[in-house]
Amino acid sequence: MVEESGTLEGLADRLGDVETWGVLHLTCHGKVNPPTVLLETDTGAERRASPTELLGCVGSHPVRLVFASACDTATWDPDAKTSFTDALVRGGAHTAMGFASKVPDADATQVGAALHARLARGDALALALAEVRRERASDPDLDPRAWASCRCFTQVTPGALVGAASRRVAWKLVRRANPEAFLKARGRSIPVAPRTRFVGRRPLLQKLIRAITERGSLGAAVLGIGGAGKSSLVLRALTRVALRPVVFYKVISRPELLQALREACADLPTVSEALTDDEVKRAGGEEWSYRALVQRVLALDVLRDHPLVFVLDDAESELEDDAARGVKRLKKEPRDTITGLMDALGSVPEGRSRVVITSRYAFEIPDRRGRDLFEDLVRIDMAGMTRGDAEKLLQQADRYDVRGVPRKGASRALAEDLRARCLRAGAENPRFLALLHTALTESPKRGAAVLAEVERYLKEGHRPGDPEVVRHLEGLVIDELLKLVGDAGRVALRALTVFSIGLPISLATQTVDESPELIERLVDLSLLERDTEGMVRVPLLVRPALGVEEPDTRKYILTRFFDALPDDWREDAEGGWNGPLDRALCLFALAPRRGAGLACRTSVAHGGERAAPERGGRGCAEASR
Repeated sequence: MVEESGTLEGLADRLGDVETWGVLHLTCHGKVNPPTVLLETDTGAERRASPTELLGCVGSHPVRLVFASACDTATWDPDAKTSFTDALVRGGAHTAMGFASKVPDADATQVGAALHARLARGDALALALAEVRRERASDPDLDPRAWASCRCFTQVTPGALVGAASRRVAWKLVRRANPEAFLKARGRSIPVAPRTRFVGRRPLLQKLIRAITERGSLGAAVLGIGGAGKSSLVLRALTRVALRPVVFYKVISRPELLQALREACADLPTVSEALTDDEVKRAGGEEWSYRALVQRVLALDVLRDHPLVFVLDDAESELEDDAARGVKRLKKEPRDTITGLMDALGSVPEGRSRVVITSRYAFEIPDRRGRDLFEDLVRIDMAGMTRGDAEKLLQQADRYDVRGVPRKGASRALAEDLRARCLRAGAENPRFLALLHTALTESPKRGAAVLAEVERYLKEGHRPGDPEVVRHLEGLVIDELLKLVGDAGRVALRALTVFSIGLPISLATQTVDESPELIERLVDLSLLERDTEGMVRVPLLVRPALGVEEPDTRKYILTRFFDALPDDWREDAEGGWNGPLDRALCLFALAPRRGAGLACRTSVAHGGERAAPERGGRGCAEASR
C-alpha cells in the first residue's frame, strides 16, 4: 500500500485500514540534530517527525521493520546519544534500518528495492542485507555510500522478520469532515475515485487545502477537462480538513443552497433558528432577502467554531455559451446565487467558511459593481497525469475495483503489452484510463477491440463505436467548444499539436502568432491544459478533432518556435543541457523537421549525467545525423 500525503495523519489513517503489515518504508529527508525525518503538513509545509511521533502514528500495529530511506537516519547524534533508527528500536520497533551518511535518492531506492525483493522471497534479514551489499559493491554506477552506510538496528537476533513491538504511544487524529455529505449531495450521487483508486496530485491537493484553510482567499476553483479528477481531488481535501461541507451537484439555486445549508447545520441550534421555514421561503424568492439571510447566518459565532465549505460541483451544468465573446458564462439564477454567497463570505470579518467550485471551464462571476469575484478564488488547473502516476493508478486498478473494494480470486493485472498500450492511450485522463482498464479486465476480447478503436481515434481521428467510449468523448463537447473559439482558436490549437511537451504561454503565443488572451481563453475552455509549472499543451483527447498540419505549415511553425526559444531552453556554451530530459528529447526530434541550417548537439546533460542520443529513439538519431 502507498500513502502519498507525506503527513503523519495520512499515514496513521492509511494504517488503520489494515490489520497486519510487515514493513514500513519511508522515503523522505533526514536530519541528525535532533534525529528526525522531514515530512509535510496537509498544506505542504515542513513537518519534522521524531521517532516517538512516528511510532505513535503507527499505533497498535506490530512494527516488524521500519526502513527510513533518508539521509543520516542512522547517523549518531552525540547530543541525543542516539540516531533516528536506533531510537525507533529503543522505542519499541522490532527492527529499523537507515543510512549513516548523505545518499542520493535514486541510489537509496535501488538498495531498498533489492533488500525488499530478498525479504519477499523469505531470506533472513541479516543474509538479505549482506547479499545486497555484496551485489551493490560491484555496481560502478551506484554511489558507494548507498550500500556501505546502510545500517540495521534490532532488538532481537536478526533472523527472519518475526515478532511484534512491545510499546506504543497513541496517535490522535485531527477531526475530519464526513465525506458522505459530499458523495450524496442533495439526493444525487457524485462519481468520485475511492481513496484506494486515487494517486498523485499532491501539489494540487496541498494548494487546495491551503486555499480553504488559510487567510487571504474566499476559496478555490478547480478546473479541468472531463474525467481529470476534479471531484475526487475535492473529496480528498475534505477528508483532511475540519470544515463542514455544504454540497451542490450540478444544480445551483437559492432554494437549493438554503436547504443544503439547513441540512448541513441541523445539529447547530442557532443556525436552525435563523433558517426558519418562513425565512427560507422568502429568501428563495427574493434576491435581497437571500443575500441578507446568508450574510446573517455566516456571521453567527457558532460558524466561527464550525466553519463551512460550500462545494459547487460540476458548475459547468449552469453555464451557457456567450458566442459573441467566445466564452462560457453563468445563467442568471446560478450567478445571483453564487455572487450572494461570495459577497456574504467576504463581508464576515475573520470568517473561516469558504467556497470551492469545480468546473470544466473558467467563467466570470460579476457582482453588482461589475467586479469579477472569480478572481477572489485560488485557481487550480487539473492537467493530465504524469506517466508515473498513471502507472500507479493502473496498479491500484489491478488490486481494487471501481468502488475501492479489493479484488478477489485471480489477479486482474494486464499483460505487459496491453498495459503499455493502455497507458499510451489513456495515461493523461484518470476516468478514460479506468474505462480502458475495466474493458480489458472484464472482457479481454471486447477490451482489445475497444483499445484498438481508441488507438485509431487518437492516431487518425476515426470515432470509436463502443458506447461507453462514445459517451465519454461526447461528454467533452470538444466540437461545440471549437465552434465557440472560431477559426483563430482552431488554427492555434492545431499548430500546438506539433509539440508533445508543454510550452510557456509567451512561447506558445509567439509560435502560433496569436495574442496571449486567445491562449488564455483556450485554457479557460479546457481546450488547452496548464500544468503546475504554467506550461500549456493540447490534451490528448482534444487532438483528434483538430487534424494534422501540412508539412509546409509545420515547417513554418517550427521555424517560429525555434526563433522564439527562451535562453533557458537552449544549450550552454559547452553544448550541455540542464533542463528536463523529455524537453531535450522533444527538441532533438523536432529540430531536423524544421529544415536545414540548425546545428544539433548529439548529447544532453541532465542531472549531472550525459544522456546519449539513442535514448531518445528515432528523433535523437535523426537530430544526430
